[in-house]
Amino acid sequence: CDALGRLGEKAANEEVIKGLFTALIDKECDVRACACNALGRLGEKAASEEVIKGLLIALSDQDYRVKKRACDALRQLGEKAASEEMIRGLLIALNDRDSVVRVYACKALIQIDGKRGDVHIMNALVDLFLRSDSECYHFLWNHLKNALYHSETMIILKSDIVRKLEISLSKRCFEEFLAMPTHKFVNALLKTVDVSWMPIVIRAALYQRNAIVVWDNFIWIYGSEEPKSGSTNTPGYRVEIEHNGNVHYYIAPRRVGIISLNGGTNGTAKLSRKTTKDLYHHIKQCEPFNKLTIETCLKSVSFGFSLKLIYNGQTTPDLTCPTNNTHLENLAKVVNSVISE
Repeated sequence: CDALGRLGEKAANEEVIKGLFTALIDKECDVRACACNALGRLGEKAASEEVIKGLLIALSDQDYRVKKRACDALRQLGEKAASEEMIRGLLIALNDRDSVVRVYACKALIQIDGKRGDVHIMNALVDLFLRSDSECYHFLWNHLKNALYHSETMIILKSDIVRKLEISLSKRCFEEFLAMPTHKFVNALLKTVDVSWMPIVIRAALYQRNAIVVWDNFIWIYGSEEPKSGSTNTPGYRVEIEHNGNVHYYIAPRRVGIISLNGGTNGTAKLSRKTTKDLYHHIKQCEPFNKLTIETCLKSVSFGFSLKLIYNGQTTPDLTCPTNNTHLENLAKVVNSVISE
């Protein structure tokens, strides 16, 4: 087995793979472990359905060395060989009683997940890190901090994992996490509407020496500096549209948490005939506005914004909030196209 493993992919032919597969059920644990190791070294050429099934069975072996080598073999077979069954097997191995098996299962899942951001893998990896000695999983933290920097990853974390994360924030390794831009935590809160994120938003804001006020469905975050390039703070604006498509607009400069009424930019523009016609058509479909409803919509004054339309003394609900009303959805789309135009 060792000799075949050292030859690597060059030795990957049907006869060799079949012999190693048979060795997976040898009565000697050393032979089983060696067969797992050799199959892993053969790479993707050995990634048949039969071999993967044999390695998954090896994950339940009584000997930790076999399980460790099985995890490593699955890692080496590559992301292309990943299947739901393989992921389930490795997720179970993350809870193995042997710490070495857990480490190898963790490395395999990191390799398999790649850039997919699988919800089950990410939650399991975060949970493993939070309940383990961080010194033994420094490689996992390097992976997680890069993944969690993206809001798309944050929003797939389950509530119980977020709560565990908040409890662990006093650990020194989480200083880098708390130093991430505050708006990333706010976005996670707003997109998930999961109040478990609120303590983390507060901790991150205070860690970065920002003032934070939470009141009703609003969050104010005041920094000590003007926002730097790349800030998500959105300028306030007012757009007035006439029936003939003539547009008058005002854009207000914005500071952290505040829309300033001093300064700003005035201008005029002209909408296309089609856009103007679509806008007034959808306005009529939505009347009367006081009958329109939206879903619960948590807002950040510092990092979010509201978008409302006023017509004949009526005001729509916030067009950035989710709704089950098709007419309101269509109106929101055409209003955003107006802004873009």
